[in-house]
Amino acid sequence: MTKLLFTLLAFPAVALADTVTLSTGETVEGELLDLQASFVMLRLPDTEGEAIRRLGPDRIESLSFSDPQASLESQALKRAKFISLLSLEDARLLPRYLSQLLDAGDALSALSYAKLWHPKNRHPSLDPHYRVTLVRSAAAAGLSDEALVHAQRWLALSPPPVDHPLPWQIQAQHQLEKADFEAALWTSLTPLAHAQHRSSSDLATLRAIASQAYQNLGYAEHSLAYQSDFPRPTQPFHFDPLHPPQ
Repeated sequence: MTKLLFTLLAFPAVALADTVTLSTGETVEGELLDLQASFVMLRLPDTEGEAIRRLGPDRIESLSFSDPQASLESQALKRAKFISLLSLEDARLLPRYLSQLLDAGDALSALSYAKLWHPKNRHPSLDPHYRVTLVRSAAAAGLSDEALVHAQRWLALSPPPVDHPLPWQIQAQHQLEKADFEAALWTSLTPLAHAQHRSSSDLATLRAIASQAYQNLGYAEHSLAYQSDFPRPTQPFHFDPLHPPQ
C-alpha cells in the first residue's frame, strides 16, 4: 500500500518534468530554468534543498518541455530562453506568439521580442516569419523608418524574397513617396512577375503602387491595366521589371 501511494504521488512530478536528452542517449529530468553562458540550467527533482545541474550545449541532443496545457505566452517565453537549442516544433511557438501580440495590437512588444529572438533562431524555415513580424510590427507601431530598414535588409538577401510581397510593398511605397517613380515601378513589378500562385488580395497594394507609378510616368493605359487582377497592357513598355534602372 505504501509503495502504491508513493507511486501515485510521484507520477505527476515525473509526468510534468522537463527532459534533457544528452548526446549519449541519457535523459535527465527536472525543470528547465535558463541558459546561462551557453549552459542549460536544470533544477533537479526530489532533492534536499535546491540542486541545479549545468549542462553544456555540446552534450545536449534535444530538450523536451512539460507544459502542453500552458498558455501560448507561457510556452513561448519559456522556450525563448533556450532558442538556440529548440526543435523546429518548439521554435514555431515563438513566431506564433509574436502574431498573437500583433493581432492583439501590442506591436511594440512584438517588435521587441522579434528583434531579440530573430538573430538567435537556428531554423531557416522560420526566418521569413520573423522578418514579416519585424516589418509589420514596426509599421503598426508607427515606426515607418524602422519598417523600411527591416524591409531593405530582407530584400538584400540572395536570392531576394520574391515570394513575400511585404518588403517589396514597403520599399515601393517609400520610393513612390520620394517621387522615384521608375524605381517604385520596378520594385512593385518584381514580386508581381513571380506571383502566379498568390491570391490577388495579397498583391493588391503592389498593383496599386505599380498603377500609380505608371500614371506618374505617363503610361495611362498601363496604369488602368494594373488596377485589375490580371494586368495586360496592350502596348509594350520599354521597362523590364526584372532589371532595375541604373
